[in-house]
Amino acid sequence: MKRLLANSLLLLCSFVFKLSLQADNNEQVRKSNKQLNLLKGRRK
Repeated sequence: MKRLLANSLLLLCSFVFKLSLQADNNEQVRKSNKQLNLLKGRRK
């Protein structure tokens, strides 16, 4: 029983970790897109 609980906890943790990583990546993409747009705006 304890083993099952530990396993599910581990799964949950890795899932949350992946989610937070994805959120970080999305944030980075958004920032770089903003910078790209700024650069494009300056060129005009």
